[in-house]
Amino acid sequence: MKNHDFGEPISVDNLKALMDFEWIVDNPQYKFNNPRLEQIKSDLLSSIKSFKDYLLRNTTENEFGQLIISDFIRRDEEKFISYKKELHKWADDICKNYDELIRIMRASA
Repeated sequence: MKNHDFGEPISVDNLKALMDFEWIVDNPQYKFNNPRLEQIKSDLLSSIKSFKDYLLRNTTENEFGQLIISDFIRRDEEKFISYKKELHKWADDICKNYDELIRIMRASA
């Protein structure tokens, strides 16, 4: 996610782990006793949901299993740039929250 240009198609397979995250966090097996870790996990989930909702609302899947930006956005340069910036913002939030979760988990181990 850190290096993907969201103006280009993205493989559905590359997003599978991200899309499955909602199931994982609802599973009691993945609860943290540390309230700080639970908060970061919650922030991460919120970022993932926002990213996923925005991405799926504005893309269609092609025959090669890639999500491509809808024509109504691609045709309007201003909408296209705004769309890419928003997706990159959510992707950055996901990466930041994930990195923080891992860093704190390692520090407390």
